[in-house]
Amino acid sequence: MFNNASKKLSQNSDGDRILPVKKPGPIIAGIIVAIIACSLLYSIVTNPRFEWNVVGIYLISDNVLTGIAWTLILTFLSMIIAIVLAIGLAMMRKSVNPVLRAVSWFFIWFFRGTPVYTQLVFWGMFAVLVPKLSMGIPFTSVEFFSI
Repeated sequence: MFNNASKKLSQNSDGDRILPVKKPGPIIAGIIVAIIACSLLYSIVTNPRFEWNVVGIYLISDNVLTGIAWTLILTFLSMIIAIVLAIGLAMMRKSVNPVLRAVSWFFIWFFRGTPVYTQLVFWGMFAVLVPKLSMGIPFTSVEFFSI
């Protein structure tokens, strides 16, 4: 009923359990890597050229802390927008409507196929290319809001 091939312990013809051989290689390699990592960390912490007092002054300055706060806020908002967009695109992709499937396919194809640096340049220059974003009735002067 159960598959016994995945057992780590096996038995010989006398019924004695045979344990697998323990290999010291991974343990020794782990110890060596840990020693190298600790020595690297020690050399960074004790190196006077890092000038940790200056790093501490700049690390807790108001500008840096404000930048960190804005980075975390924008990261959180970007993740929420990405999750909502991904769910919407997945629903469009599974739709029976061929137009919705085509739009989601094109969106995914475009953003997967465009290099990240190209997208950074495009989104960085977006305000120059499109100075005003507005929502309203198309082909009229009626605007509901604009940025």
